[in-house]
Amino acid sequence: MAISGQQVASSSTLETLRTQFNNLVTDVAAIEGGSISYTTLNTTTTKATTLEVKEDGTIIFEGATDDGFETTLTVVDPTADRTITFPNETGTVHTSGGTTTHTAIVVADGGNIGSASDTDAIAIAANGNITVNQNLSVGGNLDVTGTLDLSDSDFTNVGSIQLDSIAGDGDTNTSITFSGSDVITIATGGSTAATFNASQVTTLSGNLIIPDAGNIGSASDTDAIAIGSDGDVTLTQDLELQHDGAILSFGANDEITLTHVHDTGLLLADSGGTPTLQFHDSNEAVLSDGSNLKLTSGGTTFTIPSSDGSSGQFLKTNGSGVLSFDTVSSAADDITAGDAAVTIATTAGNITVDAQGNDTDIIFKGTDGSSDTTFLTIDGSDAGTLIANHDLELGTDGSIIKFGADNEITLTHVADTGLLLEDSGGSPTLQFHDSNESVSSDGSKLILTSNGVAFSLPTADGSNTQVLQTNGSGVLSFATVSANTPSSADGQALGSASLEWSDLFLADGGTIQFGNDQEIILTHVADTGLTLSHTASGDDKPIVLNLKSEEDAIIADEEIGRIDFTAGDSDGTDAILTAASIAAVAEDTFAADNNSTGLAFKLGVSAAATEMFRMDHDGDFKIKTDGSAIGFGANNEIELTHVHDTGLLLTDSGGNPTLQFHDSNESISSDGGHLIFTSNGVSFDFPSADGSDGQVLQTNGSGVLSFASASGGIGTGKAIVLSMLFGG
Repeated sequence: MAISGQQVASSSTLETLRTQFNNLVTDVAAIEGGSISYTTLNTTTTKATTLEVKEDGTIIFEGATDDGFETTLTVVDPTADRTITFPNETGTVHTSGGTTTHTAIVVADGGNIGSASDTDAIAIAANGNITVNQNLSVGGNLDVTGTLDLSDSDFTNVGSIQLDSIAGDGDTNTSITFSGSDVITIATGGSTAATFNASQVTTLSGNLIIPDAGNIGSASDTDAIAIGSDGDVTLTQDLELQHDGAILSFGANDEITLTHVHDTGLLLADSGGTPTLQFHDSNEAVLSDGSNLKLTSGGTTFTIPSSDGSSGQFLKTNGSGVLSFDTVSSAADDITAGDAAVTIATTAGNITVDAQGNDTDIIFKGTDGSSDTTFLTIDGSDAGTLIANHDLELGTDGSIIKFGADNEITLTHVADTGLLLEDSGGSPTLQFHDSNESVSSDGSKLILTSNGVAFSLPTADGSNTQVLQTNGSGVLSFATVSANTPSSADGQALGSASLEWSDLFLADGGTIQFGNDQEIILTHVADTGLTLSHTASGDDKPIVLNLKSEEDAIIADEEIGRIDFTAGDSDGTDAILTAASIAAVAEDTFAADNNSTGLAFKLGVSAAATEMFRMDHDGDFKIKTDGSAIGFGANNEIELTHVHDTGLLLTDSGGNPTLQFHDSNESISSDGGHLIFTSNGVSFDFPSADGSDGQVLQTNGSGVLSFASASGGIGTGKAIVLSMLFGG
């Protein structure tokens, strides 16, 4: 309520004075009762138990300066009774509109600090533990002296973190320790797994496993060593074995070894049998049985003698691949040298693999399928022996394998040719079993050693038909022996009716020449076949291949000659049979006035070839199978097919099959529902159904024919139809 008493003027009545006096008494009683209502109260000091500000009322503080600036204290319209309590302390009240410095902020036990959208972003427990329920971004350093538990939260925008160690919360035996001496130690299971020191040296306490198809290399060559998912190791640079007597072992049980023999060469040994060096496959190889050197060429093995022969002797075979020295006593087969030229090239480049740990193996493992597999092991306890679980591939042309402490023995890849063995200290030698069986070079010639006897091969080819002979001291040279040639033209046969030659071997491009002037030549075309040629250059000089039968009597249906086509090296039962053939077949019994003959063409499908078509002596062409078809066009879209016991079927996969006469103006075709006759370029579409008895064909003037009843005379349309059918 407001002050109700009003001022009384001198002219007011007594009643007015009485009324205003009573109002004043009421106002004073209200003040004495501790309750006052006002619209505006201006005072310096006011003491009251309760001060009630009415609707939309405010408390205004002028401040220390009486000017136009004041601080107004007001409230939002309450929807219930509210109480604001000031703490028992001296300080400044914080407002939402500015920045205030506080000596301390105390949140109640279990209280939260948050935003309008997330009121519990920071939770403070009674023991002082702080829980951050959202992301924590740190722009500067984060120093933690106790335990930092972020409940698997992520760090973002971290300046730096200073730690003594990191331990796993699920596995306390797993840790990363920063010792303070420039050493980082990684431990698993409570034991050191890896150490990184200030010298940039990494020490592994166990195996090193890289992912499938992973690489090992240097900063300049990141894939120097590539390990495939199948365990194959590929070296993109040279492999150097810098230990005299270094060994390359092959196989699951290391039964094959390639050992460096200092200042000599390489020794190939086989603990399970005969050491063998293959070229391309097992058909081309050099091997030793412990006493003799053996050469395998084209699948045939030749045993080199274990001792030298006498001067002038030559090598001969016993027909089973065993070579021995013998004296020339009669005519021998011609021996022609045919060695191809060899291009030798060298490359440079080294790969050094250095294991820092003492007697520590370097093991490369991966997963092949579902099982762990060791791909490559470098044995630190055996001076770096390299053990590969599978193939060893040197993936660059010109790759080099070096042997010995000073790398005096090298094995170099010569692109698209083979391998080059070199010895900087002497004669490069490839040993088999031991030094008694070897192949070496002194820089000018090749030397074969068998059973300790060295044979020096000639440095130049001999003349045609010459053979190799020895001087009794292991030096081989070409010498002329008596040739197996006739004494005159047509004076000697090669073999006889009872003494036949078995096989004739000719080199690539070899020829068989016929005639006194060798005008007919059968020439081998390498990897292709044979060419029969006639060297005569005059007119009417055809090349003739005549298949002649000397049968006494040739009767009907007998074959006079035949050319068969058969596949070889097949696994099937049908495919090894004759697949196709062309045969000349007698059509009647041959006589002085009759040699009628047809050509039969046979083809196979899943059995021996059978006759499919024939051309007889009259030139008639007969297709011998039911349902046979003749296709026309690049994609065989036109086919003429035999319909058994019916006739021929003309089809067109691309449209309407058409049989033309002379040109497209005269034809018979079908659109799939109607037969169409074209005459002089005009097409007549015949009805697809028969008419009634007595009806005639009539045209609609656009080439469409239909059956209609004849009424009256014959109209123009009917006349046209009758003219087509009967002429006129």
